[in-house]
Amino acid sequence: MQTDAFGWLKFELYEYLKLYDAGLKKRANQRLKSTVSKFKSEFSQTQRDCALDELCREILDENKSELKNLKNRGNGELPFELGELVGEYLKGRCDTGEMPHLRWAYQICTRGLRELDRNELLRSAYCHERCDARTVELYFCMLLDALDWGAHHFPEGCLIERAYYEQLTREARDAREKHEISAWLNLEFEYFVKLYECYFEFKSRGGEVDFYALCKEAGLNFTPVKSFYYE
Repeated sequence: MQTDAFGWLKFELYEYLKLYDAGLKKRANQRLKSTVSKFKSEFSQTQRDCALDELCREILDENKSELKNLKNRGNGELPFELGELVGEYLKGRCDTGEMPHLRWAYQICTRGLRELDRNELLRSAYCHERCDARTVELYFCMLLDALDWGAHHFPEGCLIERAYYEQLTREARDAREKHEISAWLNLEFEYFVKLYECYFEFKSRGGEVDFYALCKEAGLNFTPVKSFYYE
């Protein structure tokens, strides 16, 4: 067995992907199960940790790596055996508050991490002294996702409390002051701020004003999500 644990693991994962993409899923899964077993038994803990670190980096931080396809299967998760292996590794690093492992754990979907709060992982990554640009982007997107969810049933109702909305917007503004946020994310944030302002005005006036007219006045092209009700 060669001493380059990551080189060996990478080769084996490419072979797995070849089988999987050829429709030979049973053979692919058998090969992956054997790969993980050999990886655990024939490499030291230090070698395994270094290899899994490089694997996470390739899957999550390298734009052109074919290993990204490991997450592009039907459910968006890593294959079962590999997911358990990576999840166990990342959980240990998250327990000691390491970066970029906190961010990686937020990004990657594995069984071994489901007991952890993904958003709290990202918040910890964002507050870490080694916070990077990708973490900032993901953190800002997380705030936007929460605002998007809250507005899901406008104008019938808001799915988040006003205090939580104010917390989200404070955090977003603070992030904009401390970091460089892309133009399109800034535009998205400003859209939600205007949309919520329209909603709060609509509610403050007892719903007697046309919500869509308020949106139009604010320069928003708001299209409600279709709702279906069953008796």
